[in-house]
Amino acid sequence: MLTPQEEEHIYTVACVPEHIVSLMVSVSRGEPFLADNFVYYVGNNWLIFVGYPLEGSFSVDTCEAVLRDLRKRFRPEYLWFIGEMIPSSLTSNCTERESDQYYKLDLLSLTIKSDLRRALRKTSPSLSIERSRTMAHQHTELSEEFISRENPSSRIKAFFLAMPNYVSQSPTAVVLTGGAAKASSLPTTWWIWGPRPLPPMSWAAIRKSITCPMLRICSFSK
Repeated sequence: MLTPQEEEHIYTVACVPEHIVSLMVSVSRGEPFLADNFVYYVGNNWLIFVGYPLEGSFSVDTCEAVLRDLRKRFRPEYLWFIGEMIPSSLTSNCTERESDQYYKLDLLSLTIKSDLRRALRKTSPSLSIERSRTMAHQHTELSEEFISRENPSSRIKAFFLAMPNYVSQSPTAVVLTGGAAKASSLPTTWWIWGPRPLPPMSWAAIRKSITCPMLRICSFSK
């Protein structure tokens, strides 16, 4: 289990969503731990290992060494590895693999073209953005519509379905709802911010997270 000091440290240097302890605990129902600069979560017969180090560069050798110790300690029947590169010791037992891309949005040097600024000025009076601390039934409907239309993986489904519980338990998560100012009650889009206000995460940590080339999420079994 994490100490309050360890959890505070993780939130300060977190660089990928899986480092958000409150979110991962809500989604996975696992118990969070910290081992040699790596965050991992443990359940009854499984282990989720976040291979992105909290500080420093990714090293497959270091990652593999920590994983080896954890597998001996917990002997999980199922293992999910999230990282930039899969350790060679895991490749032969890999049963499922997924990939996500990270995109960089550099707000410090962002330049908006004049035609886009004009379009924003023209459109903004007809738009409404609401900030709240709860998810309404309209947000659940959007999630269900997305799941029905796109049929995402079980991991993505679990993520969306866990959002209402996560938002209700997180003291810092924020829901932003955008829609027409005088239109229907169904929002056009929404975002979740968490687990805390942005300033504690340094720009160095943000740049580290948004420039990671690939997120590999793999599951393994004995």
